[in-house]
Amino acid sequence: MKNLLLGTAYYDEYMPYDRLEKDVRMMKKAGINVVRIAEST
Repeated sequence: MKNLLLGTAYYDEYMPYDRLEKDVRMMKKAGINVVRIAEST
C-alpha cells in the first residue's frame, strides 16, 4: 500500500449547505483523503 487512507463519514443532509466549503477545508487540513457520504438518504 502506497498511501494511508484516512477517512470520515460526512452527513451533508444534516449540515447547512453554506458550510460545505469550510468542512472540506478542515478535512483537507486534517489529512482526510476518503469521505463516505449519502449513506442515510
